[in-house]
Amino acid sequence: MLAEGLDVFTVPVPRALAGRSIAESKLRHTTGCTVLAVRPPGGVATSADPMAPLEAGAHIILVGDRESARTFFATYRQGRTATRLSGQSRAGSR
Repeated sequence: MLAEGLDVFTVPVPRALAGRSIAESKLRHTTGCTVLAVRPPGGVATSADPMAPLEAGAHIILVGDRESARTFFATYRQGRTATRLSGQSRAGSR
């Protein structure tokens, strides 16, 4: 957990987002998640350029609350393949 109620997680760029920029995809508006960084295939994560197209095979590092993460996974049908970078997964806990 990054802060109370927020988690950071890494996911492969969904096919629906490959070739589109973060700004164009409106990820924050549609899911509630914010893209912190992008890690290209075989590369190192760097700050996300909102105007640069997301590359297939890259990973995006996101921050969001539990509901935002659920919305992201439901929207992009990723399943639960995220690597959690901060804290224990709270998915399913109440």
